Amino acid sequence: MTLGSLIGLVFVTWSVSEKKRFYFNGGAAVLFFILLGARVDYVLFQRGLYLTGLLKIPQVWLGGLGSVGGVLGGGIGLIIVSLVGKRSFHKLLDVYLPLWGTLAASLGLASIFGEMGYGPESNAWWAVPVQDEFGVFASRWPLHLAGGLIAGSALFALAFLPQVRDVLSPLGRRGSVGLLIFAVMFGAASALRVDPGLFVWGLRWQTWAFIFMALVALILFILQEVWKR
Repeated sequence: MTLGSLIGLVFVTWSVSEKKRFYFNGGAAVLFFILLGARVDYVLFQRGLYLTGLLKIPQVWLGGLGSVGGVLGGGIGLIIVSLVGKRSFHKLLDVYLPLWGTLAASLGLASIFGEMGYGPESNAWWAVPVQDEFGVFASRWPLHLAGGLIAGSALFALAFLPQVRDVLSPLGRRGSVGLLIFAVMFGAASALRVDPGLFVWGLRWQTWAFIFMALVALILFILQEVWKR
């Protein structure tokens, strides 16, 4: 995750033609809120592990981050950077697409180590060994790995392919589409997981969160179309 974040910041700085320091520092601030939100998410749902060890809460290097909290924290961080730096939120959403892409790919790769749950067992050639909550490794569907790599590739295409930039030229449109792709890919991966979790109305609470995220992305996209007119 750390390496992915640094690579993302490098791509962001390289992609802008002005105010490189602002966008680098702004990206670092957004990453801080992503980390904070992801940690709060994990601690709240695993609070039993920390009631007798509060000093372990800030020790993020020991593992334990929640993807939904990270996305929420990133959104809050982006709003703060927009307000403090007096930059358009829609522009920031587009500028930081490379950062979103590397983070998505990093999340996918982290799933190999069992940090994001696991899918059904499979003997197919594309199955990957994943460790379950009992420490047992088994070949399983690469849900988050596939979702993260596909989402990361799509976000990079949105950020750098000239054809895509021309079609989705108004500010914020590429960022909204990127958020929608992220939500769909990780929402699908969450829905197909088989590890224990909290279910609400037949779906994991994370799946509902990603569905809500996808709706927010669609609303942002529609609003941009309305404002353009």
